[in-house]
Amino acid sequence: MKKTTKLFLSIGAGLTAMAGIPLVAASCGGGSKKTVSATGYTHPKSPRTTVVNINTDDKFKLTPEQAKSVKKIAVITDGGDYNDKSFNQSAWEAILTFANKQNPDIPRDKYDIYEVKNGNFSDSYNLALNSGAQVFVLPGFLHADKIKAWYKANKAEILKRQITIIGLDFDNGTFGADIPEADGTGIFLNMKTKEAAFIAGYAAAKFLSEKPEAKRSFSTFGGGAFPGVTDFNEGFMKGVLLFNSEQQDATKKIKSTEDKINLSSGFVVGSQMTGVVDGRLATNPGLILPVAGPATDVTVNSPNFRDALIVGVDTDQALSVSRNGNRFFTSIQKKYWSSILWCSSTCCNWNWYDRRYFRWI
Repeated sequence: MKKTTKLFLSIGAGLTAMAGIPLVAASCGGGSKKTVSATGYTHPKSPRTTVVNINTDDKFKLTPEQAKSVKKIAVITDGGDYNDKSFNQSAWEAILTFANKQNPDIPRDKYDIYEVKNGNFSDSYNLALNSGAQVFVLPGFLHADKIKAWYKANKAEILKRQITIIGLDFDNGTFGADIPEADGTGIFLNMKTKEAAFIAGYAAAKFLSEKPEAKRSFSTFGGGAFPGVTDFNEGFMKGVLLFNSEQQDATKKIKSTEDKINLSSGFVVGSQMTGVVDGRLATNPGLILPVAGPATDVTVNSPNFRDALIVGVDTDQALSVSRNGNRFFTSIQKKYWSSILWCSSTCCNWNWYDRRYFRWI
């Protein structure tokens, strides 16, 4: 199916319509003894497929001397693994691009990823701490309360080791992670998700309005009832609402196939997620927006997917699904990798004095 809409948004979250772009494995230097994965990385924890499209910048290129003395970077997942085709993987690929591809002189023990298992965030934080990591990259909202408690319990050691915590897509402050930013200990990056989702919703409504009446509908669901999920749902639906308000012809208006949004799929592939996916597809929407990480792949693989279109989230999921990549109307991208690449490459080379001023640079 050919795409007729292509949009770009540059306000912190990206929106791009994709049409089944084939993956190209990038080459990676570093000697013949290293095994190169399908994604072009040589790290033993390389993702199976890529979800990013990063153009490297020479300003992130290090001299051999700088590469050998960088601070260790630890990516700690937001639950799940580094092959989630979403925020965990895109954060890890940003680090792999910087440390494994662009700067192959960086020693292998200077960057790693720690997967949170069974909700034991503190175990992964401790592993990273004990490994000597000085830059913690935390992608995802589930870190907020966990890193807050861990920081309070380990504050003296964090300050002693001059650790920088980069929080992505969750709030700081009293009601968030509550980690000092003025001294450079905490750096927090948030995306304008509602705005990007709004544009996607408006564009989707306009597209669907030209379809047969039976296809002028959509469905959306999520993995949980919190802003990291509902910002997508809300923004998208408000975009549809605006489009509908502009229509003189009532038959051109786009309808939701359900009165309420199901937010119970969770983020782990299993019977709960599959049940929610199939329940939404049973309403026969013309387009569906899953907001639950791997639920996108579950949706496009469902026998009930039929001829619907789909909207991805967080990354360009058309690049990473196992089938039906040509059925993506668009993906509401946060483009984590751009922010992480810049912050991490800067943090791993600065000194304690420099980092106090990072937030104003």
